[in-house]
Amino acid sequence: MQAQTLKVKVTGHKLNGKHEYGEKEIVDYKDGILMSLSEETSVLEDENFVGDKYKNETNLYGNTFTIEADECILTKSIVSENDLKFNSQTISTEAEDRAVLYSKAGNIELQADVIRFTGILYAPQATMVLSAKEIQWNGALIAKNIIIESDKLELNGYADSDMQKLEWMQEAKTNRSYTILDEDNRKLVFHMENYD
Repeated sequence: MQAQTLKVKVTGHKLNGKHEYGEKEIVDYKDGILMSLSEETSVLEDENFVGDKYKNETNLYGNTFTIEADECILTKSIVSENDLKFNSQTISTEAEDRAVLYSKAGNIELQADVIRFTGILYAPQATMVLSAKEIQWNGALIAKNIIIESDKLELNGYADSDMQKLEWMQEAKTNRSYTILDEDNRKLVFHMENYD
């Protein structure tokens, strides 16, 4: 967990893994996350969903995401230019899945009765809010500000190998390979510079 400010209101909690907060620069994983997206990523203007069950079975990229569902299952990455908001009875990832929620400039809000999540939440410019009666988190929380409200909280840090993969992908951006948005076709395109 990394944040410049951290507010936690919890009755019972267990924190495992690396925790950093204070006035220091937020780790830059944006290009590593973008490189993890494929050309099959669905590009949307805005995603506004209200219904019984929401499940993203493909990576998504868009302006804003607002999801209100009884059950929310996150299986892939969601990258937003602005806010990501989820309001559900349960927010979870499936056992074998790891999800990434990345908001480039907006807030990330997860409000539920129960949150069981494996993956990364990344909001380097804004605030991340996790609010649930029970939160079981396996992964990384990285934001300018983090607010956690829960009756029961268990945070387990991400495996070093998973974070090293993101760091490697971040470095690959410096080596001239990256993912860009083709505005005309509304698709993400992987680009690699030729070193000839």
